[in-house]
This record gives sequence, C-alpha cells and structure tokens, in this order.
Amino acid sequence: YEPPGVDITHLVDRMIVENTWHTDHYVTRIEEYYGKADEPLVLAVLDAIATSDAVLSPDELLRRIPTERPPSRDKLLRLLPMLEKDHYLTRVGVGDRFSSDLQAKIWRLHRRLA
Repeated sequence: YEPPGVDITHLVDRMIVENTWHTDHYVTRIEEYYGKADEPLVLAVLDAIATSDAVLSPDELLRRIPTERPPSRDKLLRLLPMLEKDHYLTRVGVGDRFSSDLQAKIWRLHRRLA
C-alpha cells in the first residue's frame, strides 16, 4: 500500500541518506566489531554483496574483492559466518546475500555504491 501522493521509495531513501533512522551504525560499527585489521576486508565483502543481484560464493567474492593482497579463502570462510551471525548476511547454499533488500539498500546508500 502506498498512500496517494507519497513516494515511499524516495521517502525511505531520504530517511537513510539523512540518517533519520540512525542506520549509519551498520557501517560505523565495523571497525569496533571486526577490528581495524579486518575492517577493509569486511567492507569489501559487504560492498561486493550489496552491489550484486546474485548470491555470491566465496570464490566469486575473492574475484570481486579489489585488494592488492587478497585474503586467503580460509580467512574469508572464517569471516562469512561472523557476518551471518551479525545479521548482515544470509547463507544461501554455498553463497551469501544481504539479509534483506532494505539492509542492502542501507549499505549501498551509506557507502555511496551504485
């Protein structure tokens, strides 16, 4: 249901961008929860998954992570369950996707991803 004269998509986007709902914590808490050393990897993984329409396997994630020194597959396999337990990701078969479309949108808007 969309009330007459209200563009819900625009309203939700505005609330996220203006941080009215305090959704920036999804990004700002990464260093505190995952550590400074793993922060770049966590951000890269979540960026890759947030910008994909498909469920991404660990091997596909490794191909999409833009780093000079890509992590080992084992390191990634240790990280993914943590992101699942923290409700960023949901496992689908051997891959992962964001837990919800709204959370993926929140991530993309705060990280300014296309």
